[in-house]
Amino acid sequence: MRTAAEPATTQAPPTWTQWDETFRVIFYPPFFKKTVQIALVVGTVLFAINHPDEVIHGRATLAVWIKAPGFPLSRERLGGQPCK
Repeated sequence: MRTAAEPATTQAPPTWTQWDETFRVIFYPPFFKKTVQIALVVGTVLFAINHPDEVIHGRATLAVWIKAPGFPLSRERLGGQPCK
């Protein structure tokens, strides 16, 4: 039995050698959290580079907004019309 003074043992991050092990690695919480954060930042930057004219002129379709979660909220805060 471990006492309160002893540190908890940390488990090594999962690795994979077979394709059927990839999901275990991908969804390992520390990896997954960081991956989602990076994907949101990169996706937002790419959306801002590729679609500013559609957003500014109000021609963004639902498909365009689905590509960039979070942008409709930003646009409404800036005084634009919400996505229809």
